[in-house]
Amino acid sequence: MIKKILLGMTLLMSMVACTEDYTDWGKPQTSSPEEAVAFGDNGSISAVQAINLADVTTTTVKVANIVAPTGGSGYKASEFQLTLGGASLNMNEAGEVSTEELQNVIVTNYGKAPLQREFTAKALAWISNGHNSVKIESGSITVQATPKAANIEQAYYLAGDIFADGYNKDVVMAHAFTHSDNNVWDDPNFSIEVKVTEANKSFMIIPASSLEKSDIRDGAFGSGSEKESLASNGNAITIEKAGKYIITVNMEKLTYKIEAKPATLFLTGSEYNWGKTESDWKQLIQYNGSDETFWTMIYFSEGEMFKFAPQAAWADDFGGGITIEDNAGSGIAADGSNLKVGKAGWYLLRVTNGKERKLEVCKPEVYLVGDVIAGGWGAGWEDKAKTDANKFTAPTTKNGLFVSPKFANSGNLRMYVNFPDTGYKDPNNNWWKSEFNVIDGNIVFRGNGGDLQPVAVEANQQVSLNFTTGKGEIK
Repeated sequence: MIKKILLGMTLLMSMVACTEDYTDWGKPQTSSPEEAVAFGDNGSISAVQAINLADVTTTTVKVANIVAPTGGSGYKASEFQLTLGGASLNMNEAGEVSTEELQNVIVTNYGKAPLQREFTAKALAWISNGHNSVKIESGSITVQATPKAANIEQAYYLAGDIFADGYNKDVVMAHAFTHSDNNVWDDPNFSIEVKVTEANKSFMIIPASSLEKSDIRDGAFGSGSEKESLASNGNAITIEKAGKYIITVNMEKLTYKIEAKPATLFLTGSEYNWGKTESDWKQLIQYNGSDETFWTMIYFSEGEMFKFAPQAAWADDFGGGITIEDNAGSGIAADGSNLKVGKAGWYLLRVTNGKERKLEVCKPEVYLVGDVIAGGWGAGWEDKAKTDANKFTAPTTKNGLFVSPKFANSGNLRMYVNFPDTGYKDPNNNWWKSEFNVIDGNIVFRGNGGDLQPVAVEANQQVSLNFTTGKGEIK
């Protein structure tokens, strides 16, 4: 067995990963090879000129010029390594390492941006005379290398017939994808939110460089040969249904994803700190089956001001310009860009946020339905359940309780808020489209989901609701 003798200092090499600005990545980088440094007896090593891995097409790349170390009594170098960036790479006598491994070292230490990076490196060699083996360590050299990076531009835009005149340069530039604060190589994902008003509308992705071409579709990305893949000068991508979508593209992998955006609507105003923080927005409940209609049960003070926005933040907010249908004598009316309450009290609101925006102000009516009412489900299907016997009493104060009649039967509790067009046979306005229940002491809304968890109750119990706190009690 060959006896190995370790010579030289123990190698302590580690590089701290860092993040650098990428805006100058395209500037030419140059360097001059350093003077050769000692590499054992009669050996030397020097770095080659700066390496750009984008230009390397072979599986190995030369990083150093080596004169192999020798020793007396027939010692000859038989194995080489290069240590840099906290890694040890196998190296041949020609000073070549794996192209892939060098790429990985750069990315691990610095990220994927195509910037020239510097490493302090040392070479190791094992020289052997067939009986004994000796480890030789070189002096330090500086290896400069730029990683191979995907061809990603700094900005992308959405174009297509999803917009009027959707290939006009000015229209396209108004629909830029958003990106994180990271550089585009370490985070190649871009996204945009878009509202599609008609079915079967299409889009393409325009890189910033195409904006200067006579036809901005030259170089645009469309659908590739694989599902959800992108290709330069591919076909336009079609969205089959109208709605709000988030389109995300990965410009390194050249893939795309289209996701329907969950429909939301929020209210803020003078009683809600005018939306200064996210918690100052009251979320409305989605009317089941609609991406545009929402509802809430709310107490308003006289003179209270409010408005709506599709998210818990100031953007695309609306109020004063909305069509108002007041069925409850609230006196709600436009006041500039806001809405103002004329009469204090509890109100049931239904808001449509579509091509047209509409506010329906309704009486605060809540009803029982199903097992627990006299006549059970049969009464409901005969459209006879909307009676005072099944109606909750409504409070007059903000923290007052809506209280149900006592349950006529044992069974599963079901209840809903009632709009003027709520019915049992109308598929567009069935009672369950505004259904809710009390689960573990909380008012839980059906929203756009399916049946809620069953809640078993006993005859002669009743339920109390506090819509201000979102709490309920069955006793």
